[in-house]
Amino acid sequence: MYVIVNRDYRACCMSMSQHWDHMDSVDTPNLFDSWIIQHGVEFAAEAAVLQSGLTANRPRPGATEWSDRLEPLDDHEGGVGGAYAPAWWMRARLAAAPEADHRAVLERLAVLRSDPGTDWARLTTSYLAPHVQDWVDADLSLTGLTRPSAAWRLLASLTTMEQFERYITATGGDSYRWDTHLYNVLTQIGPDSADKLVQRLGGPRAGHAGFDELLAILVRLPRDVAYQALLDHHEREPVAKALTQATVRYPRRAMRLLSRQLADTGEAEFALRLQIHARRHPGLASEPTLVDERVLPWLESTSRDKLPRWMLERRLRNLLREDYY
Repeated sequence: MYVIVNRDYRACCMSMSQHWDHMDSVDTPNLFDSWIIQHGVEFAAEAAVLQSGLTANRPRPGATEWSDRLEPLDDHEGGVGGAYAPAWWMRARLAAAPEADHRAVLERLAVLRSDPGTDWARLTTSYLAPHVQDWVDADLSLTGLTRPSAAWRLLASLTTMEQFERYITATGGDSYRWDTHLYNVLTQIGPDSADKLVQRLGGPRAGHAGFDELLAILVRLPRDVAYQALLDHHEREPVAKALTQATVRYPRRAMRLLSRQLADTGEAEFALRLQIHARRHPGLASEPTLVDERVLPWLESTSRDKLPRWMLERRLRNLLREDYY
């Protein structure tokens, strides 16, 4: 017999905005570990899967009354219910489980995928065992992946660009927006996925959910495609600031790509950026492999005008209305 536990925010902290942090950091780990201690890791894994087939609805029968009600999900519409944390904790525990326990859990998860064989069971088992790539490949053919709860869970198990391409097609391309999703993609698929991530800068959701997280990742990503994407969208103030941060972080890449961008466009902002960057890194500015020869007149005029560095930086701040460093 299973007992489903659901703790309402009013019995916790009376704050809906803080409640999930409390659940994820305190309540869920303690509850989940108690499952493992009392009943074993196989039981805990099965409970995490079955819990994903339920969702909590809160009908309001009266003006001052609330009533929580657990309801089963439809079997084949791609939904995954329940809280995300139990499956997250189970995945971490399963990765560190002894070999015998690990094999037993995988055998049980295989049964749950076929009986009841619902979408929520398949997606949760693929999440719990991301190394079983046959399950992941099969789940990419599910028709309900446009639902965020389904898409996000499967995203955490992708390991190849081919899977990522199929995932984007199946979900409509707008299901990986938060920093955890982006880090999942980069960690599991690798830096080649950056070619897809940078497309979000110019997509229809640019400036909306996850945009700042994407910029923060592109600033730190040591790939030409990331820096070039910031150059291509520099006219937007948040991107211009991220471009400055990436220039500081990767000075050699910045010298090479920034000089090429200036040579191709002749834009005043790129000229100022390159002039300041050359003042800060004169050694890099003298390397012919890093500087496009077409921009040498800009760099030579900068050395002749004897403008101090602070004046160049002020000119750039005035242009971008932001601090350079």
